[in-house]
Amino acid sequence: MGKMERSEFEDATQATIDCVGRVLCRKSGDQAYRALIVEVWTHEGYGKHTANREGMAYTAGRIYVMSHRGHNALNIAAGHEGEPSCVWIREVYPLNGLTHNDCKKPFTFTKAMHIDRSLDGEWVNGDEIWIEGERTPTRKIVDMTQERDKPENCVGCYRLHL
Repeated sequence: MGKMERSEFEDATQATIDCVGRVLCRKSGDQAYRALIVEVWTHEGYGKHTANREGMAYTAGRIYVMSHRGHNALNIAAGHEGEPSCVWIREVYPLNGLTHNDCKKPFTFTKAMHIDRSLDGEWVNGDEIWIEGERTPTRKIVDMTQERDKPENCVGCYRLHL
């Protein structure tokens, strides 16, 4: 299973769909974590522009860790540098190194996987954090964009049909 390439994040919506069903991997010290990516959202534009959202304008394929109410959200910048868009990994299913309790909410898995601001700006296909695996067949991906309450800058919500 190969790592997702940076170039796969040049189109935000397609990158979001392509992340569904792949495996998020994190190496932190001598710990290794793996989780199946179950739900991902596409954000385009800042919505309410704050300094906390500057990472949305990173070069496609760079990690953007957004702090929100004391928690960290894992995003990957997408699209063109300077134009704010990102892929938000919202829900994962534990594979190894994690429990179901670690993955209950969008922010609990980031804490359990030691995903913090130190990763902000790193490449998504590095040695400490990466996404691997093959594309999931589209018949296994549910478009939930119209079904979710979401911020105005969220343009896509996709979920793995388990």
